[in-house]
Amino acid sequence: ARHVLVVELDRSLRPILRETLAGVENVHVEYGDFLKVNLPALLDAHCAPPCQVVANIPYQITSPLITRLLEHKASFTRMVLMMQKEVAERLLAKPGTGEYGSMTVFVRYHAEARLVTHVSRNSFLPPPKVDSAVVRLDPRAQPPLPVRDEKHFFAVVHAAFGARRKTLLNALSGGLGQPRDALVPALERAGIDPKRRGETLSLEEFITLGNELHGDLMEA
Repeated sequence: ARHVLVVELDRSLRPILRETLAGVENVHVEYGDFLKVNLPALLDAHCAPPCQVVANIPYQITSPLITRLLEHKASFTRMVLMMQKEVAERLLAKPGTGEYGSMTVFVRYHAEARLVTHVSRNSFLPPPKVDSAVVRLDPRAQPPLPVRDEKHFFAVVHAAFGARRKTLLNALSGGLGQPRDALVPALERAGIDPKRRGETLSLEEFITLGNELHGDLMEA
């Protein structure tokens, strides 16, 4: 690599890393919490584009860490992340499956995701209680369809998954705080049966529905 930027939370590793990296000029170690560091400033100072991310993610912060990376996706050309196998399955899930959820849609909106490999728990010493997987995320320059209002789009997605046992119409009504009758025209124009469940909608269907609902609700 031309230059490596490392963000390390455990400051007790400082003497070990100082010794290990002695004489290595192209590595900068930043000690701090990745979720709190000034990421744009760090990247400007230590990572000339194009930048790539390679990380073994702490499993307890997988979702917020991926969210933060994708919020800064313009800085990266690729992200290769090792995570808990069950989380990887959620990111890669297909519509209509139990693993498919709002995080799946969020990741697909921002990036192309694919499985690189599975990693057995026996590959580690001591072995953890779960298996892992390596997932590659290639950030999208734009979502697959134009989006009228990104904030509104994700509000629709979260509402649809907020009550998985309910029909899409009922879930949207409760999640968006709108009467059912006000939502039906947008669903019809989007070609989506109101009786479907939110977890059956593809990313493209969510975008189409979000755009239709945005127009109706903004005009109401």
